[in-house]
Amino acid sequence: MRFRDCSTSCLKWTSRLMMRFTLCGFLVLYHIFGRFSIYLYVTSWMKVLFGRFQ
Repeated sequence: MRFRDCSTSCLKWTSRLMMRFTLCGFLVLYHIFGRFSIYLYVTSWMKVLFGRFQ
């Protein structure tokens, strides 16, 4: 529960930051989640391909 509360408060804080610095906040979030999403995409494709070959 404590982790969830921390995550929600962090989301609220980031949303406030985004409201103040929209472009900068967006770039930072994209920098973090963009690379993470690319990593997830690649790993999912690797699982699919290796699952077919095995």
